[in-house]
Amino acid sequence: MDSEHDVFAQVSHLEAHFRDLFDSFGLGGGSRYAERPFEPPTDVYETAEGYGIVMEVPGAQPESFDVQVDGQTVRVAGHKDDSCPQTGRRYLQMEIACGPFERSITLPRAIDPERVAAHYQDGVLRIEVATRPARGEGTWHVVIVRG
Repeated sequence: MDSEHDVFAQVSHLEAHFRDLFDSFGLGGGSRYAERPFEPPTDVYETAEGYGIVMEVPGAQPESFDVQVDGQTVRVAGHKDDSCPQTGRRYLQMEIACGPFERSITLPRAIDPERVAAHYQDGVLRIEVATRPARGEGTWHVVIVRG
């Protein structure tokens, strides 16, 4: 058992050296919590009037969301800070995404930007999108309602 512990300690030590090396070149150490936005898990389904989108982003604040509709595309972006790695900890496993997030969903039919509703509650963003006949393009921002 001691030899197994030694191997894990050596691998951990080697990992720290590589992280320092990448950091010294400004490459961020290859962390999944770097500048690149993560994509939250998302479900998209069809309704009688259009589409529903359900996105899991626990820990995000409603004011951090930016929801836009443009033609057939819904774009959701924001930032989640509550579960970011804390300094002074030596993590053995890291799976909880944090930092900037972004997801674009292209739907089969054009969206009516005046009939889009978004609600955020218990870590889940729900967006209801009504469709419309094709007409002029443009980007629209959607207001998030808490609860």
